[in-house]
Amino acid sequence: MRVLKSKLVSASVALGLLAGTSAAFADGHEAEETTFNMDEITCWDLGTVEEELAGYTMMMLYGYFAGINGTAEHDGAAIEGKLIAVGAVCEENPDMTAIEAFKVASQ
Repeated sequence: MRVLKSKLVSASVALGLLAGTSAAFADGHEAEETTFNMDEITCWDLGTVEEELAGYTMMMLYGYFAGINGTAEHDGAAIEGKLIAVGAVCEENPDMTAIEAFKVASQ
């Protein structure tokens, strides 16, 4: 899961790029229609996601986890810390769901 650590760095960078996402799609990029269940994404999935999707995927999971916990206030340092903690949990537990890793990292 060493790859996951570099992908978490991508997620940190994604914090600064979120505003540019809609601009990227406006430049002719179209989203692929995909169906998935957030509660079924595993740590292994996070470690094997394509590099260009890693930051987006981690931020999407962070937002989902924050939403189910009713967290409305966020700051970049706290998000980065949470993502690093999730990465550490995932490295030890590749079969764990990502949401469970967020729960463990929040204890």
